[in-house]
Order: sequence, then C-alpha cells, then structure tokens
Amino acid sequence: MPSVCFYFQVHQPYRIKRYSFFDIGNDHFYEDDEKNRVILNKVSEKCYLPANKTMLELIKKHKR
Repeated sequence: MPSVCFYFQVHQPYRIKRYSFFDIGNDHFYEDDEKNRVILNKVSEKCYLPANKTMLELIKKHKR
C-alpha cells in the first residue's frame, strides 16, 4: 500500500492596530499583538486542534 503524506498550511493574517498620523516616528509596531493572540487561540481551539485530534484518532484506529 502506498504511503500518503498530508501537508497543511496554516495562515492567519496579521491584525493591524489603529495607527494615527501622530504615531509616525514614535511607534513602529503596526500589528495588534493582543488581538492576533486572542484570535489565533480562538481559531486553534475551534479548528486546528480538533482537526489534529481527529486525524490522530483515525491514524491510531487504522494502524498507520
């Protein structure tokens, strides 16, 4: 039986924080790190982790 290799690529866009004209030259961090963290954790809990758990269960069930 041939081997199968699954390849998954996870992509989450960076969320940009509010950046005003007056921030130019004072703040060089454009991404909203807190919002990025919260959304990535939420998506991971709802999608990525359950999908990985299901695939692992199927691998164990079908022995390879």
